[in-house]
Amino acid sequence: MNEANGIWLPAEIWALDLPPLHRVFLARLSALSKQDGASWAGDDFLAESLRCTPQHVRKMRRQLEDSGHIVTEGYGHKRRLTVELAPTGAKVAPTGTSNQRRKQPEAQELQPEAQKLRLQMRQEATTVAESIEENRISKEVVKKAVKKEEPILMPFEGERFAEVWATWKGYKKEEKRFSYKSRVSEQEALSKLQKLSNNDEQRAIEIIQQSIANGWSGFFALRDGGNSRATRTVDAASTLEWLKSPRRSHGYY
Repeated sequence: MNEANGIWLPAEIWALDLPPLHRVFLARLSALSKQDGASWAGDDFLAESLRCTPQHVRKMRRQLEDSGHIVTEGYGHKRRLTVELAPTGAKVAPTGTSNQRRKQPEAQELQPEAQKLRLQMRQEATTVAESIEENRISKEVVKKAVKKEEPILMPFEGERFAEVWATWKGYKKEEKRFSYKSRVSEQEALSKLQKLSNNDEQRAIEIIQQSIANGWSGFFALRDGGNSRATRTVDAASTLEWLKSPRRSHGYY
């Protein structure tokens, strides 16, 4: 064979039912085996000779070994490749389609199982999603139940006291930057006011008004001892009596 003219394909190799590059590969090995009936060429040398990569050479070599067209003996530099033109093994499928063709029957067999598995996974995913949604709804219900507290119980039933109490809370928020944190704290403040007023609604109102007027943050007993209404009534009567007094008209005062 003349190296300058390329690779010669014998008729017996050309007639093989193999992909074209596989037949060229066998022809190259056959040419290298003329001296002692076998080739000692490595994969890198064969790749350079065939103008392809060593990886592709190894792939073709394994396929031809499986089909019986090549017999490999030894390993590494002692590897010996012998060409068999009448193999008894299986045929080599065309490059690029062998894996697909071999996998098609397996894929067809696995298709029902794959569909069953996909259905099962879809059902499990739906179950998990439903569980998550139910858990979320349960948490929302619990939050609403916690937030929904009982209304504040006023110690007195009068609308006037409710109005003054609302004024007190507004005063505390605007002047003192304070708001009752919970129903419990507000209820305790009302209970303290009720005791301080001796369960007297009017006195409780006056205590609130006294704290607002003096800029206080809490409740304290009335400064007049709780007799403010009586004192105001006595003072008004005394003033009226003084105005009607004849001694005043004669300039005694």
